[in-house]
Amino acid sequence: MPVGTLEKSVIEDLLAATEGGPDLGVRLRASLPGLVVTACDAEDIDNAAPFLQHPSVQIHLVDGSNHCWSLTSDPEKATGLLIARRRKGK
Repeated sequence: MPVGTLEKSVIEDLLAATEGGPDLGVRLRASLPGLVVTACDAEDIDNAAPFLQHPSVQIHLVDGSNHCWSLTSDPEKATGLLIARRRKGK
């Protein structure tokens, strides 16, 4: 499921509504059932530019079409979302 304008709008709305809180992943999965949603610490991401940013999280696009997942900047190749949670004070 590519991430188009509609999906980006849904993600932005949920980021604003949840303030990037712990229920963001659950709400993204419910709102965008065609995308896989996973999470990690932002420190686990090595200098990758996020698709969207919020003070508490970064949203990255994931391409899972091959054997291994990889981050992508191409919304047409996205098969999932990665919520990279920032630690408080970082």
